[in-house]
Amino acid sequence: MTFTPYPHIISDFEIGAIKARGFLFEGSSIPAAEFINTRFPNFDLLAVLEAINVTLSPATGATIYKKVILEEGLPPGIEIQFFSDDYADENNGLALVRTFTWEDKNLVVKHEFFRLPRRVRRTGISKKILLPLMQQYVNMGVRKILVHAALEDGGFVWAKQFFLATKVSEVNSILAHAKGNLTPQQYMMAKRIYDNYYVHNAVGQAFPMYKWAELSFMEPILRSSTWHGAVDLTNPIELGNFTTHAFG
Repeated sequence: MTFTPYPHIISDFEIGAIKARGFLFEGSSIPAAEFINTRFPNFDLLAVLEAINVTLSPATGATIYKKVILEEGLPPGIEIQFFSDDYADENNGLALVRTFTWEDKNLVVKHEFFRLPRRVRRTGISKKILLPLMQQYVNMGVRKILVHAALEDGGFVWAKQFFLATKVSEVNSILAHAKGNLTPQQYMMAKRIYDNYYVHNAVGQAFPMYKWAELSFMEPILRSSTWHGAVDLTNPIELGNFTTHAFG
């Protein structure tokens, strides 16, 4: 799947339409349209929030809170929050948090938190949310998507979507867990993938976690794992792998 960028200047009318859908703007004394256009140009925020609102609202009967936090600091940031009042409930909670910020003059987006009620998981909701977000990543020139795979199943799901692990210490912990829970033969297969990468990249920040996800016996290990990952959208191979597996 390919995404074509398009120019967009957010208007006060669009800000009003966002508010009409129940979203609150917080954190900045600067008018929202001016803040977004000057600090995060080409962000079609209404398109994203409309998709989030329509897709996620039916997933819960609980009270929903909707916020857009505009952070004026250096670097500036935008944080989208959409969560139910029982968001901490592992079975019924609903929450999505996405943060846009700048790192070394590069725009990055952090997939901070995403939880769906258990009854609607694996129904395609994640793709419906990611599709409009991805379009805006392209529009805005986002360099990297960053994730923290920490919630239930996240370690496996993000690996399947070709996020690359950025911290060797976390990869070491997963391998140690595998050693204590796999047969010797299975462990050696996982270790071979580890060695093939780190022998050539001792402090590498792009371990191919997806190769572990391809091993069926590693699935339960990854589902219980915690790790930080990234996809570099300016790298054609990483972008292609991600879009193919995220939307395929």
